Amino acid sequence: IGLEFGGVFRNCTIWVNGFEVLTHESGYTGFWCEMTDILRYGDEGENVILVRVDAREYEGWWYEGAGIYRKVWLEVSEKVHLARHGVYVAAEEVTHECAKIKAELTVENEANQSGLYDIEGKILDMQGEVCAKFSARAEVDQKDSNTYTVECQVQAPALWSPEHPYLYCLDIKL
Repeated sequence: IGLEFGGVFRNCTIWVNGFEVLTHESGYTGFWCEMTDILRYGDEGENVILVRVDAREYEGWWYEGAGIYRKVWLEVSEKVHLARHGVYVAAEEVTHECAKIKAELTVENEANQSGLYDIEGKILDMQGEVCAKFSARAEVDQKDSNTYTVECQVQAPALWSPEHPYLYCLDIKL
């Protein structure tokens, strides 16, 4: 369980339930704050998160403001999950007839046991229709991670251009 901060200007310190968890000095980059081990669960009481910002130092030569200026997400994942920033997708070869898609997926296992896990993926067009599918089997040791490469092809892809922007979506199930 953690918080993903899109942006906090500047020199921010995060406390969770009285424990200092993280200091992030840059005001221009997002960051992750892990909280799993210090949160209160069930009848243990309420959780208190404090974000302190000290914007006295400048990073630029104009007024930059201060505080949380981008979205903050609460993220909860299973013990076996796709790693943060653990999905990389590229169109390796693209023609009007076919696009060869390559994805690298990092599976992280924070559980106390090793296991085999199925990865299923599909590429959806802008109407939500499935254009391509892939599957793989992931074997990940306890407290470890592995990266897997999968490939598939999209037939007759709609090619993106400024005049005709077209986006596909990758949907992954672990």
